[in-house]
Amino acid sequence: MKAITELRNAVRKLNDWLYYFSCLAFVIILLYVVCHILGRLIFNAPAKGITDIVGLFSAVSFGFCVSWVEKEGGHIRVDFIAELFPGKTQRIIMAAMECLGILVVGIIAWRFCIYAMGTFSNGNTTSTVYWKYWPFAFCVFIGFVMYFITALVNFIYKIACWQQGITPEEQKEVPLV
Repeated sequence: MKAITELRNAVRKLNDWLYYFSCLAFVIILLYVVCHILGRLIFNAPAKGITDIVGLFSAVSFGFCVSWVEKEGGHIRVDFIAELFPGKTQRIIMAAMECLGILVVGIIAWRFCIYAMGTFSNGNTTSTVYWKYWPFAFCVFIGFVMYFITALVNFIYKIACWQQGITPEEQKEVPLV
């Protein structure tokens, strides 16, 4: 249990760092939009590539914060039907749904890797400011890989807690990072 707890804490810290980068990307979006608006109103010269830059940094912000949301348990889960079953059946249903979710996130990460490598080899650029797509696509790929790792570690942690006869919510060993 100690090893999975330490791994979980390390993954949680990495997610916090990605969250900070996500916030930074969002601040860049806000600053650029403000410069665009002020430039248009005051100087009649809007910033170039507003759609390109906002789109790229929005993708980075989303990609980097999605694993943090998984860390916090903030994803929407509909479990009102599972609550009708006894405890052991609930765990089986939850485990099956967690495995399916991990599989889907793994497929998304894999496909984003293929997309990022394709944009790198093709040299795809945005239409206005001609920035390369690949650094932003790799950021989203990194975010989904961290989402996959976080979901997997959280699932293993839940299984370890259940084996000890406690629910993960009751386990106080993991401090909030």
